Amino acid sequence: MSEEGLWRYVVIEPHIMTIRCRPTCEGSCESCQKRPVKDSEVLVVDFREFDDELVHLRLADGRGWVSHSGHHYAIAELVEGLWRYVVIDSLGIGIRKAPTLADKARLGKAYVLHENDVIVSDAHVQYRGVKFLRLADGRGWVFDSAKGYPIVAELAEGLWRYVVIEPCGLGIRRVPTFADNARLGDSCVLQQNDVVVADARLQSGGAIFLRLANGQGWVFTSWNNMQMLAELIEGLWRYVVIDPQGIGIRQGPTYAEDARIGKNSVLYQNDVVVADARVQIADSCFLRLADGRGWVFDRKDGFPMVAPLCEGLWHYTVTDPDGVGIRKWPTLDDSARKGCKHVLHNGPLVVVDGRVSLGGVNYLRLADGRGWAFDRIQREAVMVEVSTQSSQFARRGRAWSAFSFPDTAPEITSTAGDSQTSDDCMSSLRSGGRQRMCSICMVRPCDAVLAHGSTCHQTTCMLCGQSLLTQQPPQGCPVCREPIDRVLKHYE
Repeated sequence: MSEEGLWRYVVIEPHIMTIRCRPTCEGSCESCQKRPVKDSEVLVVDFREFDDELVHLRLADGRGWVSHSGHHYAIAELVEGLWRYVVIDSLGIGIRKAPTLADKARLGKAYVLHENDVIVSDAHVQYRGVKFLRLADGRGWVFDSAKGYPIVAELAEGLWRYVVIEPCGLGIRRVPTFADNARLGDSCVLQQNDVVVADARLQSGGAIFLRLANGQGWVFTSWNNMQMLAELIEGLWRYVVIDPQGIGIRQGPTYAEDARIGKNSVLYQNDVVVADARVQIADSCFLRLADGRGWVFDRKDGFPMVAPLCEGLWHYTVTDPDGVGIRKWPTLDDSARKGCKHVLHNGPLVVVDGRVSLGGVNYLRLADGRGWAFDRIQREAVMVEVSTQSSQFARRGRAWSAFSFPDTAPEITSTAGDSQTSDDCMSSLRSGGRQRMCSICMVRPCDAVLAHGSTCHQTTCMLCGQSLLTQQPPQGCPVCREPIDRVLKHYE
């Protein structure tokens, strides 16, 4: 087997290596004796031939061939790029002129990297279980470990946010280590629930060490299998409380009862909450409330307390001949039924504005505010989602997927059949006529006027009209597709 390309190798042991005139030559001929190599010389290879355990390499400069095997390392492949490392050995590390552990290759006492120094490497080679790093500033080589102990650790730079979850707090270190003698002092302590920003991370000793972005020092995320900090993921999520007992709000991401803010700070069943940050601790996700009240958890002792709420507009139809009883909250429990009169019957379309998925069941929040339904019970479907013909059309190159519009939307037209001016349109609206339903949700009255330029159309309710006005990317009027300038309330 052979391959062509371009690879770079570095000479590590020149005394046992010879450039040969051909792959099968043993290097004893006169021609081969005149082709010496230098220590740490970089060889460019354009052809590789694999022969059992041997690899024959053809030098791109035409000097000949070299060979190496897994048992006798004379050269090693050079991997080039840019990496950042931090020195974690308290004794520092001496820079070598070549990729070797030998002290005789040290450049001198002045060429030493000290603990916590950050270095940039532009290449590395793997040799006898040790990774040697070539310094990008040209000073020489260092190694990542010696006798099984790490000397440097790769540094990943960026921006991350963490929250302290250790009740006793966490002391800041001057270097990435667990050692107490590296602590900066009793005043440099992170307290429980503190949020910190890290601009670099490295992994060492089974833990992740974080370099604080404010320059104070280093902390670690865990110690003796105990989590000290948890990464904070920020965003916006909506949840609905499903636990009948409700959830007490905490000061921080913890189950501890003494962290509860008070008896009055409780989220009750069916409450909808907005979270702006999440923290994963063990099997639970802790949620920071966007209104600043505190923290809650998504589950406790394996039982869900809240469930993610997906909001939008969907249409369903009931397939169960007996209908579906409406619940006060997302549950199959009959005790949550609102009454015998609150039933969804087979036939009419049901508009849903929120969905919660639990245990293989989709719980559906009715858009008219009556309560909740569900799409299946005991694995049997009782409601199915339907796509009306209007929800699938595309006109003028725009796909209307967010809303459902009838194919022939109600339109205000003059006797001549042309679009009216705003004054004529409003006069026509005041003239009365039978009440129409919103062409989007098909639940609320059509009481909004979509104004665009000198014309307007009445086809939606105020809620759906405002959604069209603020939606990104803009969808325009569902009748004429013109950009909507404003939405006006129509009073009979």
